Amino acid sequence: MTLDSGSANRINDPNHKLADPVDGSALIQVRWDESHLYFAFIVRDDRITVDSTDLWQDDSFELGLDGERDKNAFSGAGGDHQYTVRYDGRAADRGFAIENPDVRWAVRTNDHGYQIELVVPCSALGVTQLTSGQILGVDFAINDDDDGGNRDSQLVWASWSTYSDASAFGELVLR
Repeated sequence: MTLDSGSANRINDPNHKLADPVDGSALIQVRWDESHLYFAFIVRDDRITVDSTDLWQDDSFELGLDGERDKNAFSGAGGDHQYTVRYDGRAADRGFAIENPDVRWAVRTNDHGYQIELVVPCSALGVTQLTSGQILGVDFAINDDDDGGNRDSQLVWASWSTYSDASAFGELVLR
């Protein structure tokens, strides 16, 4: 499987930089079969905080998907999703309850932070099946909150947001 952000290196952008890898970093693993995408997000975080109404204001992981790869602004159609899963197991799609019962997730702690597993059916992506060579739009973000209240920082992989504009997403090439 190939991940290609197609974007400039964002490490020097102070708005998308965490203090250090211990404070916030992630290993992302992706697998697929004809009917599902499987994501594992292994997040390293030295201080986990869950105290806000908005999931993205606390320690959480975001996954932006453009299933039809139409690169449009998010409209809620065309397989566009922004899944946010928080450390305590609460989850949302574009800020609202996840309506597709086939989208599943689990969260567990580890010695260095937490791990999130997320399963997304191809029906949620606006496609009938997944095939080798297929390209999906994708972006990932870590939200970090160390002191309560609003998040302190966010690290986004390919663009500036997993929410509003899929045109800047990277590509997930199924192999």
